Amino acid sequence: MKIVEELEKGRHPWSPGWDRDTIPMSLPRRWTGDSYQGINVLVLWMSAAKNGFTSSRWFTYRQARNVGGQVRRGERSTGVIYYENRVRLNDDGEEEEHRLLRNYRVFNADQIDNLPEPFLAPDSPQSVNAKSEEIDRLIGRTGATISERRNARDAFYLVSADRIVMPHRDSFSPVERFYSVLMHELIHWTGNPSRLARLSRDDTDRDYAFEELVAEIGSCFACASLGLVPDIGNSASYIRDWADRLKADHKVIFKAAGAAQKAADFLLGRMQSA
Repeated sequence: MKIVEELEKGRHPWSPGWDRDTIPMSLPRRWTGDSYQGINVLVLWMSAAKNGFTSSRWFTYRQARNVGGQVRRGERSTGVIYYENRVRLNDDGEEEEHRLLRNYRVFNADQIDNLPEPFLAPDSPQSVNAKSEEIDRLIGRTGATISERRNARDAFYLVSADRIVMPHRDSFSPVERFYSVLMHELIHWTGNPSRLARLSRDDTDRDYAFEELVAEIGSCFACASLGLVPDIGNSASYIRDWADRLKADHKVIFKAAGAAQKAADFLLGRMQSA
């Protein structure tokens, strides 16, 4: 599994190449403009980083042809997945719904010739410095209790107090790092028992490592939606645990990516609410 291979190399497959100009700081999108979700975001980010794609737009072969494009000869596709609901009869003759994992292949817009201009528009996230006031306003809409302390050395979320503690923003350079670290803690905040209920006061170390994985991925999803570069500097101690768990059970990354997507959606939904 490529995600496990990246972790074993000490890399973060959910945030590849964020410091490279060739990788867009945005969520991968279908040809319609809708964003991919969950594990597909990680898979397509990894493919973009490996191949140096600059576009966030992806097409199946047929979709590219339908809009007038042509996949170049020799280009290799990337596999993504979807769930298909099926109804089956159980041993008692009752109908039960099952989710089947399906896959299909997509190509990046950089691999396709003759695409119409609307599909070629580059991603150009706004400078964070130019919109700090707007991000502060959006964060304020979440209702999260956030304390900035000049004597704080680390950022953390207290489940018992339902409070985020952050070092003062003046200690971050550039200020973008303040917001990206805060997004990580806000993903933790979504896990409170009164919200998405991922966290409790008696979490074990393994539970905490899984929650840290959710927060890492979820903060990347949220940051990409806001045009921020995520901060991944605090996760090194968990990489080995993540690699071991994913190697033992590949379903863990699907579970983590799903929980991360749900957390990011919850957080962004709060930000967008009136």
